[in-house]
Amino acid sequence: MSFVDPKAYEKKEKKETATPPQTNSEYTLFQLLERIAVAVEAQTKVLEKIAGAQPEYVKVNPADKPMAAPKVDPPRPATSAPKPEPEVKSNPVDETKAKFDPQLADLLTFTAGTNCVLIAPKKYLGSGNFGKIAGKVREIGGKYVSAGKNSHFEVPI
Repeated sequence: MSFVDPKAYEKKEKKETATPPQTNSEYTLFQLLERIAVAVEAQTKVLEKIAGAQPEYVKVNPADKPMAAPKVDPPRPATSAPKPEPEVKSNPVDETKAKFDPQLADLLTFTAGTNCVLIAPKKYLGSGNFGKIAGKVREIGGKYVSAGKNSHFEVPI
């Protein structure tokens, strides 16, 4: 590729060419199109190499028509649907108590609150039992409320 010499335009008549380039770095429209064509051709070769390196199952034959989605029959309504059994509401206090070991549950009092189960110790627990109970309460989503003699655990219902 060569650059255009601005002096060559000065000698020609104005009818033959459009406005001459001002510097050697400016190209004519034809030269720009030629550069674009070369770049597109290079990119096409790269893409062809990439496509050739793909496994056979990835290649797409342009002559192939897209497959139609298989037809699926709509589900038929059941003639007699089984009736759901009425839910038996269990006691949240009993559910919470059942999650504890029986030896630990005997040390605690479980009572229903407005939106939680309150768990209070019947007597001094000691650090070992307190740790086990606090761990179980956290495991089931509860927390410890420190309130002196009224300290307790709360487990949301």
